[in-house]
Amino acid sequence: MFYSVQDDLSLIREFFKLTQEEFAKVLGVDKITIVRTENGESYPRIELID
Repeated sequence: MFYSVQDDLSLIREFFKLTQEEFAKVLGVDKITIVRTENGESYPRIELID
């Protein structure tokens, strides 16, 4: 089975009605990290997933 972290991030962000910028602040990352992850262009570090 394939796991898609980008789908989970999008769902979590939408559930809490956060913008990508707000979600990035909560996670302590740059907005571009959220954008690239949601677009499937990058994969977050394991520490961020935990």
